[in-house]
Formats: sequence, C-alpha cells, structure tokens
Amino acid sequence: MRFFKKADRTAIADEKAMKKRKKRAAKAARRMPRDTFSSDDEPITMTIRETHEQLYIEPDNAQTIGMREEQQDAFIFSNVYSDDDNADIGCVAVLADGMGGLADGYAAASTGVEEFLNVYSSEVKDGELTLAAMEDAVYSANRAVCRIGNSGATLIGAVVRDKELCWVSVGDSHIYLMRNGMLRQLNVDHIYARELDEMASRGEITFQEAASNYEREALTSYLGLDTLSEIDKNERRFPLRMGDIILLCSDGVYKTLGDDEIEMILSNSKRRTAQAIINAVEQKQRAAQDNATAVIFKII
Repeated sequence: MRFFKKADRTAIADEKAMKKRKKRAAKAARRMPRDTFSSDDEPITMTIRETHEQLYIEPDNAQTIGMREEQQDAFIFSNVYSDDDNADIGCVAVLADGMGGLADGYAAASTGVEEFLNVYSSEVKDGELTLAAMEDAVYSANRAVCRIGNSGATLIGAVVRDKELCWVSVGDSHIYLMRNGMLRQLNVDHIYARELDEMASRGEITFQEAASNYEREALTSYLGLDTLSEIDKNERRFPLRMGDIILLCSDGVYKTLGDDEIEMILSNSKRRTAQAIINAVEQKQRAAQDNATAVIFKII
C-alpha cells in the first residue's frame, strides 16, 4: 500500500590558526542536549571537537512550519562531546519528516528520532560497529513508530566519527555532501517514481505515462510499515575532509529550492547557514509550503 507524502584543510598550516580553532572548540566543548527540536527552539550553533585530532564539527539547524497547521518534522543531536561513555558514539544527527497523510505525523517523527538515537547509542561500542548499529537503530525506530498506529515518517541518520561519515535513510528526506563547491546527494529516494522509470526503460509503459503517474511521489519505504522494504546506507565509512558540509533536510527544502540554490547558499553563507536555507525557502512564498528543516554538520 502506498501513501502520498505531504504537499523531502588539510591540517592547519600555521600555529596561530591552530590555537584559534582549539580555543573556539574548547569554549563550546560541552554537552548538547539530547532532545527533539521544533521550529520554536533556538538554533544550535556551537562548535564541538569530535576527536583529539585535527577535526572539528560545527552543527547548525533551522526549521519553518511553512503553510502547514502543524510542525511534523523532528530532529535530534547526540551529546557530541562529553567525558563519559557517550563520547564514543561520534557526532550524531537524526531527522524525520512525519507523513501528513497519516495520523500523528509529529509523534511518528519525534518517536523515530528518539528511538534511533537511543538504540544506536546503546549498541555502538567501537568504530567497527557503527554501520551495523545504525541499521539496527532504523529497524527499532520502525517498530516504535508501528506501535503508534496509523502513522509514518521518513528518517535519515548521520554519524561523524574519526573523520568519517556513516548514514542511513528510509523515505525521501535527503542527505547531501558539499565538497569543493559541488553539492551531491548521497542517498536514494524511496518513491514510486524509481519503479515507474524502470518500467519505462524496459518498455512496459511509456516515459510520458511514467512522468504523469499521479502516484509518482508516493513513498515506497518509511517508518511505520510492517516490514521495511528498502533501507539506503553507505556500505563503507566515507572519509571526510576539512571544509566538507553535510546537510540533512526534509522535502520541504529540496522541493522548494533547486540544487543550484542550495549549493550557492552553502558556498556563500559562513554563519547561520541552516537559517539562510530556511530564509530562502520562506522567500519563495509558496502557497502550499511544506514544513522544512535543515540540519548541518560543517567540518572545520
């Protein structure tokens, strides 16, 4: 059964620059609250040291409710820096987009992100288990959302640890990597359009029929299904470089802004980048603007 989604530098060369970065990280090296956030919360803009080596992470976030009556996007950050065992899990960000066509969209989204982080945090013990722990966390989040009832949500989780990125997703929320001024989507959308286009390529239907199918954007995998038919993930941990930007966003962002617009904002905005993305979304003044959320990790 298909449902429609709601209307997804190398090392520092001189000692002075290194001291400046260490001072900046030390000032903000404190716990980030493990909590879900909505559009009414203040953006998180602190800088955190993720390892004892030359890698620093600057998280950022922003949301808009758009023209919807309720904010059904939810996201969560881990305690990305602490002196206890949680410091070993890496820097974690999770975003979920509740499905407006079903009941309790926000409950599904908030439950999904909370369950994902809790299970991932409890299972990961060392870097070798990161990918497996993330997959287990997705299945557990799905079971938790199923217990709500007639509800559903997309989910995308990202972990930065030891200069590497791991991610996992279900649904059509996006994770992007911005590197050297070029934006690339890392995950695949779980929507019926993929099957339609494959059918057209095999000659079973025409390309026009595939493009005009009214179910084209229906989700084929999401939290809330009895069985998750698709999970997208990176099979190997992805090495990160200084200057990389990781963006997680709901469809309210990328269905309003083109990749070229997102790329330009990420290239030109030095501070409050997530808010700059949301400002650009709101400036479009779309009559049916969906909830939109941007969550960012900058590697500095």
